[in-house]
Amino acid sequence: MAHRGPKIQFNRRGPHWALWLAGAGTALAVGGWLWLKEPAGAAATAGAAAAPASAAAVATRPAAAPPLLSPFWSLARDAEDRVLAEHYRQAGVATATPPPGSRISPEEWEARRVDARWCAEDGLRAGDGLSPVPGDSKSLSQAKHKQVDEAIRLLRARGQPVFSAVAEWLQFRYAEDEAARGQAQENLQSLARSSRLPLAVFLALRAECVGGSMSCTRVPASLWAEVEPDNRLAWLAQLAETRQPQELRRVLLRAADAPRQFDYSRHVLHVLLSLPMSGTPGLRAASQVLLRADAAAPEDLVGAPTLQHLCKTLRGRDAEVQRACTGLAEHLWRDSEDRQGHNLALTLAADLAVDKLLWGERANELKLVEDQDAFESVAGIKDLQRQALGCGGHQAQFQQLADYAAFGEWRYLQGRQVVRAQAEALEQAKKSQP
Repeated sequence: MAHRGPKIQFNRRGPHWALWLAGAGTALAVGGWLWLKEPAGAAATAGAAAAPASAAAVATRPAAAPPLLSPFWSLARDAEDRVLAEHYRQAGVATATPPPGSRISPEEWEARRVDARWCAEDGLRAGDGLSPVPGDSKSLSQAKHKQVDEAIRLLRARGQPVFSAVAEWLQFRYAEDEAARGQAQENLQSLARSSRLPLAVFLALRAECVGGSMSCTRVPASLWAEVEPDNRLAWLAQLAETRQPQELRRVLLRAADAPRQFDYSRHVLHVLLSLPMSGTPGLRAASQVLLRADAAAPEDLVGAPTLQHLCKTLRGRDAEVQRACTGLAEHLWRDSEDRQGHNLALTLAADLAVDKLLWGERANELKLVEDQDAFESVAGIKDLQRQALGCGGHQAQFQQLADYAAFGEWRYLQGRQVVRAQAEALEQAKKSQP
């Protein structure tokens, strides 16, 4: 007997409910028409009009047919099976297991069938705003964890500190229990100390010790400034861990003198984008998009509250500190890759009361980027999770992530804002034509 794959779990609520009612009404109408066209039904009607039925006839009359909804459900189940079978066929996995002599492993065969089932259910998710139907949340979470495990395996196999650091970060961030999380954190701290790699130190500073582990000692922020003294973000991070007033002043001045600003927030995304990605639509591609979209979120700007406090409290009492704060505001605006740095620059400038006209123009520039970010929450980078639940090709989403990794949040949003403005101007020009 031919194998029948698992039923598609159609969600009968939400936006699909009206469509289901319409389908049920159609089925009822068709069933009624077929009943009227049935000769036996017409003969029975004629007999009933000619003479009353006898008691014996009533006693021997067959049981009433089930309600017309029963054939409808049968038709719906058959339709589900046909849709699923067609997706299996298109994916080249029509049978439950690989045929004899197949070069595809049973694990890959089953993964392709799972992708096909995901695509068979795509229409339901689309009708419900691409929110998962019951059961999809769990399967998506499981698929994402499989992608995490596979990414960790591939990165560790490369045997280089930069990839090992990202592997430990993924293990730390997605660990399923505190023991695994604590071990990954310890590994990351150890790697940061032994490799002295700026990315490893950056990630180690963000991996807090968990579970009160006595063997876990978080690397100090001073290590980042030690291995990368020309990066002002390393000195700002050290501000957050400095307590003595004179040391705070020294670190602040060093931050102002640092000639460059390099942010490692999107480097994890860079590394993940270097891993192989599925070219087949389905659950695996969706989970790959979601994992990379997680890595696109910028990390907090460490030391920002301390910097703001120092500049606000010392500006009138220490001319050197005031010059340093003014310079930092300018550098942060010029070099920051995300909105956090630009917001901090505006805050510092407002506290220092410098060139209100210039900084007013910059505030308007920030507002344009903020407006684009609000638009993106509906139709752009923040919408990748919703888009990933679909079954279309994910090349567009991967390209968005690649652009985000290449340019950073600020330039990415600026570019998208320009494209959006051009599109809106073109649309308005079309509407104004007679």
